[in-house]
Amino acid sequence: MKRITLITLIFLFSLVSISFAHKLNVFAYIENGKINISSYFVDGTPCKNCTITLYKNNKEIFRGKTNSEGELLIENKWNMPIKITSEESLGHKGEFVLEGEQVNENKGSEAIHDNYSKDINLSISRKMIEDIVKAEIEKSLKPYKIYMGIATLLGFFGILMLFKKR
Repeated sequence: MKRITLITLIFLFSLVSISFAHKLNVFAYIENGKINISSYFVDGTPCKNCTITLYKNNKEIFRGKTNSEGELLIENKWNMPIKITSEESLGHKGEFVLEGEQVNENKGSEAIHDNYSKDINLSISRKMIEDIVKAEIEKSLKPYKIYMGIATLLGFFGILMLFKKR
């Protein structure tokens, strides 16, 4: 009975690592009237040549591919919200909903601000966004690393127990 329990635990922990391996993250923001889209795996590796699709009211409005750094830059011609999906050839998929900016026909792209943000001039660089994204990835990987450590130890001791019983 203990043997079946041990095998079941090892199997369950291996499923946790498989589910993290299939996660594909998508991040997008608007800067200077352009939509900047980044697509990357859970470990931070860029998703090269991933298919990026934009949807407005469940209708496809744009389709393109990411570059070797997992990024795509396109002109913003649409009102928000826009759903952005990223698909990799092996079936990994992620999505992101971009909200908060509207296209003004006379003035190009103009951000919607509330009364408080009119007086504040915010400047966010690409490096700052990359640092924030990397920090968030590290936060999300901590539980994964703990699970993998426990699964490795259980697997090691499970194999050790099998050899001791023989």
